[in-house]
This record gives sequence, C-alpha cells and structure tokens, in this order.
Amino acid sequence: MARLNTALILLNGVLRRLSRRMEAHRYYLLAQPVGQNRLLPANLRHAIRVEQARADAAILTRSGRPDEELRARAQAGAVCFVAYQDDEPSGFLWLHPGPHEERTHPCVLQPAPSGQAWLDLDIVILPHARHSLTFAALWDAANAYLREQDASWCQSRISAFNAHSLRAHQRLGARIIGSLTFVQLGRWHLVLGGPAPRLHLSAPDRGKPIVQLRAPCDT
Repeated sequence: MARLNTALILLNGVLRRLSRRMEAHRYYLLAQPVGQNRLLPANLRHAIRVEQARADAAILTRSGRPDEELRARAQAGAVCFVAYQDDEPSGFLWLHPGPHEERTHPCVLQPAPSGQAWLDLDIVILPHARHSLTFAALWDAANAYLREQDASWCQSRISAFNAHSLRAHQRLGARIIGSLTFVQLGRWHLVLGGPAPRLHLSAPDRGKPIVQLRAPCDT
C-alpha cells in the first residue's frame, strides 16, 4: 500500500501542475468500534470541557467549511462536539447518521449496518492543541453519545496521505475495511475501490457513487 500511496502522491503532483481541475487522491475506509470505557482518567477530565454545538458556532464558521454545508449537516441529523481548554476552543468533531454526500471528492457515504453505525465525518484539532488532551476528550464525548444511540460502530473516510490521523484512529481500534481512489480529469471523476462500487465514472450531471461501508464482521 505504501508504494501505491507514493505513486499517487507523485501522480497528484503532476496533475495539479497541469491543471487545478486535475488531481489524484486515495482514502482508507475505516470502521471503529464504539468505545465502552473513557479514554481520559478521572483526574484529567476537568482539563477539557466538551459541549454539543450548533452549526453556527464560531469555531465552525471559521473552520473553512461553507455555511451551507454546516447547515446541511445539522439538517441531516449530524451532531457536533466542540472541546474547550481554558475556555478557548481547541477542536471539534462531527458525527453523522448517514448517508452523507462528500463534496471534496464526490461520493455518498452510507454507514452500515443501518442504525448501528454512524460516520466520523470531520475531526479537527486546532494547532495550539495538537499535543493536548483534546482528541481523547472529543472521543469520550462521541463514544458516550453513540452508546446512547445504541450504535456499535463509527465509520470514516481518511486520507491515505494523512498517516497521523490514520494512526490516531487505529489506536482507538479502527480497522481498514476498504479504500477509495479518486482521479479527477476536469469535470470527470473516476472512482476506484469500495466495498462498493468497484469502479465508477461520474460527472456533475451523472450522479455520485454510493459507497456502502461495512462493519468488519460483515466484510
């Protein structure tokens, strides 16, 4: 996998130099069991406060995500948790019941089994908090919420070029269940991988592939 990722990074560099509308990218599909135990020990929990936030919270509107995308997430039933350290925002995490339409590289992510799996849609740790307890505090809140929803799995799509994020999820028990490779050539997007679909060619007027994720026991 490392050689393929390296080749795609090189291909992406070539395509981006040719045109802003050409690129190559690869993602891993992950399934992470909902944690039953808290990550932070009791004596450290006071250091970070986590609250459920509205889509118009200041940290989210300043995150670079379009306002209409944030509103669409909330309207679809997604929930966002924001962490605060010394009363200053230090990060946020979105959970989505699915299906969710990705915008960066077009596809529709469908978590499964239905009702038992949610999507870890978007997690950001602000630069000043990268070495803090923010990541663990956010996942403590997320896992508690998912247990309330009777969910067993949290599934996600993580860039194969982001080794740090991949390792962080794997430390929480996440397992790779598939991969997706996107090649954009102008208005056309070639999608390879799955679990499903195995191959899809899309354009703005041709619809987006539906990617059905699976829990590891179903793969």
